[in-house]
Amino acid sequence: MSGKISVWCVVGLVAYSSYQEARASGGEHREFALGDFALETGVTLPQARLVYVTYGTLNESKSNAVLLPSWYSGDHHGYDFLIGPGKALDPS
Repeated sequence: MSGKISVWCVVGLVAYSSYQEARASGGEHREFALGDFALETGVTLPQARLVYVTYGTLNESKSNAVLLPSWYSGDHHGYDFLIGPGKALDPS
């Protein structure tokens, strides 16, 4: 049993290390307050907010923006392998 616990501890440490490395990759965290947001079902999300990350700088015509939504309850770190210098979505 202790062998399995040790393996899971190592897996957890590796995952956390990868998460921290990806988190350090940059991006500016921003937030937009939606207020009380009513859904089509009639349910209201109290004090809803939209949290997002921006990378790079908009050009003069603001035509270089890319919207990449995350999955429900997900975050932008799932796309860290795509965003950065020399990657598919290079913000420079």
